[in-house]
Amino acid sequence: MAWRRRKTTTRITSTTNVVTTPTITASTITTTVPTTPGPTTGRRGDLMGISAGATASTRVLDACVDLGVRWVRVSHELGWNSLTGLQKTVTDAHARGLKVLQCVQKAGHAYTLNDCEPLTTFALGCAGLGIDALELGNEWNNTPFMSPNSLPPTLQATLSAYIAPRVRAQYPNLPIITNGMSPAPGDYTPHIWWPQFFDATPLAHKGAGYTAQALHPFVYPEDPCGLIGHPEWNPWWALQMIRDSMKARAFTQPIWFTEVGCPGDPTGQTTIRGIVCDEARQAFVTSQYLKQWQTLSQPGEPIFIATAYDGDSVSVPGPENYLGLIRADGTKKPAWQIVHDTAGAAL
Repeated sequence: MAWRRRKTTTRITSTTNVVTTPTITASTITTTVPTTPGPTTGRRGDLMGISAGATASTRVLDACVDLGVRWVRVSHELGWNSLTGLQKTVTDAHARGLKVLQCVQKAGHAYTLNDCEPLTTFALGCAGLGIDALELGNEWNNTPFMSPNSLPPTLQATLSAYIAPRVRAQYPNLPIITNGMSPAPGDYTPHIWWPQFFDATPLAHKGAGYTAQALHPFVYPEDPCGLIGHPEWNPWWALQMIRDSMKARAFTQPIWFTEVGCPGDPTGQTTIRGIVCDEARQAFVTSQYLKQWQTLSQPGEPIFIATAYDGDSVSVPGPENYLGLIRADGTKKPAWQIVHDTAGAAL
């Protein structure tokens, strides 16, 4: 099953879907919010991870240890047969000194208000396995990515504000992160989408017990330090706008960068918007991602690189088959060394 598929989309100028919001009683639920997990070795790698895909094999977990990062992000989905795979990931990761961020999704990526209770039960099941953090959704802002399904901000807000406090009530110290917003056109772009998401149910959000908001600041194949003046296509430049929106609503929280990456095709045959996505380009873009993270992030805000190995991200042919820092044959790409050196540096 595909973990994610990016699509080239045209500009969309309006989100007109209206969903009737059910009653949310978050205010009656204790919402003690934990702080972001602190560093344990004083290295940048304590705040870095690999976004592994739907699952993480022991090969991927060993690669995380070798790379020097402390986290691994997976997304076991509601609708799969059981949580056995996630349980094995958690057990194997903890045995290696790694922490697990589980991203909650529903198989098929078609959501309705009727999913509030099933997703909550699923999230509680994930939390019960000993995961170290919970992310509520993957790129829910990117409706073109969800096509032909629709997930307007009102529905996303209702789902998030329903699930979070019910998990928080049982797991008071578990970091709970809202969905990672990705680049998207028009009203879907993160700095425009986030205010719509929050304003849909502001009181419920404030009582939901979130630890942080999440962002997927993908820019590839362009330079993450470029596209200045275009936050719609470079979320790094939207970051301060999102922080300002939170501050204006008295809802200042950290932002976790739960997925970034760039394809590095070993054959050099992948071209996107006229830019060759070979391994040299991957190394450059990765270094620029890390530069932006170190420059624009606030203390304690982690970043997750997609992915460890080529082929981990999607099950269909395409550029994202080459997101890995390691080639399919197990040899390391130049971008691997850049991430490794950053992870080993002092905070």
